[in-house]
Amino acid sequence: MLRYSIVLAGILLLAGLVFRAVIRTQGAPRVVRFTQLTNDGQEKSGALTTDGSRIYFNETLSDQRPIIVQVPVTGGETVPLSVPLKQPRTLDLSRDGTELLIANDDGFETSSLWVESVVGGSPRRIGTVTIADAKFGADGKTIIYGSEHDVFSVNRDGSSGRKLLTANSVPFDFRFSPDGRSFRFSEFDYRSDSMTIMEASADGTGLHKVLDACCGSWTPDGRFFIFQNRIDSRLDFWALRESRPFPWRKAGDKPIQLTAVR
Repeated sequence: MLRYSIVLAGILLLAGLVFRAVIRTQGAPRVVRFTQLTNDGQEKSGALTTDGSRIYFNETLSDQRPIIVQVPVTGGETVPLSVPLKQPRTLDLSRDGTELLIANDDGFETSSLWVESVVGGSPRRIGTVTIADAKFGADGKTIIYGSEHDVFSVNRDGSSGRKLLTANSVPFDFRFSPDGRSFRFSEFDYRSDSMTIMEASADGTGLHKVLDACCGSWTPDGRFFIFQNRIDSRLDFWALRESRPFPWRKAGDKPIQLTAVR
């Protein structure tokens, strides 16, 4: 179920490309169109990440071999990246767009963590940590990752690792606020088959529930948090208005439904 949840997070990021283009200066965001970006027939999974011109994501070939590929944000032919790892899975892209954060899956819900240049070469392992999911930190110098029920921070060279908090379930889909002062992540409860978005300060303090949903991301201006929710076995995108001072929302604010996919 964790892998399935991460796939949903990737779909949300793809929709975010549309949201970024159509969000107005005033008022709530609207989805005005959907654009198909690929047509290669390969299974897609995991996170999507972009530098504004290319989108990086994961595919599974017919022989079940996982690869990392890229495609222009306008759509077109997918181009595989040369990644010398047996089970690579892209997790995030550095802020300057030059390096990918990659997991190498070992098949037991944990993976080793690596960084590799988008132009290829030898990947560099981040210490000896094992992770379920990870993202670059808001400062670009650290990495935040989940391992079992715990959330950690570590420098990009693998040093100065420290525990930030303990979650109720396996944490994944980490997202830092635009000002870097807080982050949110999703939890999946296997017993109730439900997902929850949680929030904490950047140092791990003040952990609290945001809402029952999954896999969100702030708009660049921080005014809305775009997320997905499953109701009656159907997934749709929603927007939660954020108030000032960031990131606490106004009492009584209700999420705005953005899609009604049949």
